[in-house]
Amino acid sequence: MSETRASKRALIAELEAANLDETALDAVAALVRAASAEISADDETWTIRDEANALTVAAFRNGFLEDLHAGKYSDLLADSSLSRITDREMRKLMIESSAQLARLLLLKETDPQSYSQTMRWLRDAYCQKWERTATKAEIDQAA
Repeated sequence: MSETRASKRALIAELEAANLDETALDAVAALVRAASAEISADDETWTIRDEANALTVAAFRNGFLEDLHAGKYSDLLADSSLSRITDREMRKLMIESSAQLARLLLLKETDPQSYSQTMRWLRDAYCQKWERTATKAEIDQAA
């Protein structure tokens, strides 16, 4: 296994284990710099939607929302008249997601190269099959 591939695997493990708190974000930025030094800021395939998808990964997918999603399915979830998330869970989700977005926006302001590399890595690691244009999605209740 190449050193770059090993670094990327280490970065994936770091992301999945840490929920990207401040310490983890610093570790991720260091690993991204080491594993992705060749990434060009002139990447013609990069879009604002790619950045939004990468931010969503960092703020939501790898955070408390993923913990909520990891539970077992209940037939009660099919009843749209019932709440699926408590007020306390919603508060935790919003506070932690906003804090993560604030950390990333601070990184964008203070270290644009690390921010760019981190966003591109998150896109490449998690968003390859994500929508890049859709603004809405329907929920198929049968699935």
